[in-house]
Amino acid sequence: MKELYKVREIIISLLDQTTHEPFIDIPSEFGVIIEKEGFLFIETHIFNDDYSAKIFKFNNVGYPASIKMSSFDGIVIEAPYMLLTGWTTKENKLTFRCLDFIKVYEEDVYYAYKKSDDKEICPSQLLRLDLWGFDLLITSNLSTSLIVSDAPFEMKICSDKGSGVTYIHFPTQKEMAHNTLTEELFEAFRFSLVGYLSLINGARIQITKEYYNGYSKIYSYERIENLSRSYYTCGNSKCVRLSPILFEFDNYVRWNGVLNLNKFVHHICTAQQVAICEDSSFILILAFEGLCKKYLEVQSEEKNPKNVISKRTFKKIRKELLEVMKNHVEISSSASKKFNNKINNLNSTDLATKKFSIFLNDLNIEQTEKIEDLTKRVRSTLVHEAELKEYTDYQLLSELIREAILRLICSNIERHSYFKEKIILGEAPYLSFHNFIKKNKLTVKDVPIFDEHDSRIKLRIKNTNIKVR
Repeated sequence: MKELYKVREIIISLLDQTTHEPFIDIPSEFGVIIEKEGFLFIETHIFNDDYSAKIFKFNNVGYPASIKMSSFDGIVIEAPYMLLTGWTTKENKLTFRCLDFIKVYEEDVYYAYKKSDDKEICPSQLLRLDLWGFDLLITSNLSTSLIVSDAPFEMKICSDKGSGVTYIHFPTQKEMAHNTLTEELFEAFRFSLVGYLSLINGARIQITKEYYNGYSKIYSYERIENLSRSYYTCGNSKCVRLSPILFEFDNYVRWNGVLNLNKFVHHICTAQQVAICEDSSFILILAFEGLCKKYLEVQSEEKNPKNVISKRTFKKIRKELLEVMKNHVEISSSASKKFNNKINNLNSTDLATKKFSIFLNDLNIEQTEKIEDLTKRVRSTLVHEAELKEYTDYQLLSELIREAILRLICSNIERHSYFKEKIILGEAPYLSFHNFIKKNKLTVKDVPIFDEHDSRIKLRIKNTNIKVR
């Protein structure tokens, strides 16, 4: 347990459980903000009997609240969304758990901006992100540019040798035209950045703190140590080599919006921490099947017909089959009903392995004998018997789902396979999000991340799909 702030002048706003609008404000004189294994808690005391009675009226563990307070140094701190998790009547102590973040205002910068006409002082400009779980070797400050909707945002991945914290620094360049990353812009791809870095890292990462020009946001979440990681994208040396311009990140942001890549990256990172590879494989095959099923949903009717033959033709055939069955009096009514249900499924193309085949074909991954064995025999044994026959099946499954996502986002990052001989064959498509959709005739609605005429974007770089290895 770590104490972050002693606070005073506390206003607790109880929130309506449906609308989350405040309806009662309750003051408190003293409290403390603490951190326990990543989660943030606020402990405070209510000594006024009238206010205690009001809280007692809504004494439900899990009741939502927002809290505004000041540190003893006069720094304003806000907790937008808390849950009441504990209440002791003996000490009149309330304990709230933060579900998202607390916002700490740097008084000098923030209030100077409020009083100033100088718009170069932007309190919401993002300066730095502190990362948890990012455990790749950074030999020196690693500079690259995130590309989002053709807009580059320069960043440097750094390591603080003193504290051991890995962080991302966003440089400010007032001398030249550049894109200033503000909180509003960052929210458009914040979660995608977490997912993308987790994929490259081979284990889950999280943002612990965001530093803006006028305030900071400290996040509250369950901090589970990474005991293992996949070295597929970084090798045994754990060195990461990112391209100077990350066009692939733009692809990740867009595919994340369509397929929810973050969810599947989270699953494969979770599987990586499971000690028993059989259990890990079970998570991986479900994640891979879910990703393929999600991809199948954006296929055109031409490429993914729902029926083997037309509904009209099948209706006629079904009627004829039922007429034939009527002539066989020895068939019981219960057997007839079961057979009727079987007939209804005859025209469906929803085969378990179909989703794998379409997804892998579009990514130019050859369905070799080993890949087919993985998607048929290994998949069936894992799903229906929860059993893994060979350790190499786990390794292939782990690399295959990662390779599929990397190819989908057109990643040029170097791969490091567990296998001595190349086992995933076929040249990657090397297509941007838009070109991939066009080539494979996907039914994806293109929703712009940033509007083409967004005045906040000063510089844009077009993706030419140049192949770099």
